[in-house]
Amino acid sequence: MRTVAIYPGRFHPFSLGHKAVYDKLLADPSIDDVYIVTSAKQNDTDSPFSYADKVAMMTKTGVPPGRIIQVKNPYKAEELLSKFDPATTAVVFMVGQKDMSEDPRFAMNPKKDGSPSYFQSYDKNKNNLKGFDQHGYLIVAP
Repeated sequence: MRTVAIYPGRFHPFSLGHKAVYDKLLADPSIDDVYIVTSAKQNDTDSPFSYADKVAMMTKTGVPPGRIIQVKNPYKAEELLSKFDPATTAVVFMVGQKDMSEDPRFAMNPKKDGSPSYFQSYDKNKNNLKGFDQHGYLIVAP
């Protein structure tokens, strides 16, 4: 099973802390590829940087340009995932603690019918990953 890690976010701005999280993913020997995904959404209030601005910040810290992917929704990353076989590729999303506690899309609790949710803990399932057609996995950023 190929394992692809995705670090999604708005990155306004991209910081050395973000780069440290990216490097943590790179250092995990069980992960084959690491990508940063972000959108081109820009506005004057909470998203001041263009996609080009974010790429410039990321590459300045040492992130290779080929590992930065523009997507419509960073938390789905369909544009990137369409390049991989969903049955033979496991996908791991690195999300912040704030997102884990505030955003129900990252809940790992069973569904109302008792079946497992789509997202599962990466650490608990590291040795038995399924393709992203069945599950996605989450790592909480340090």
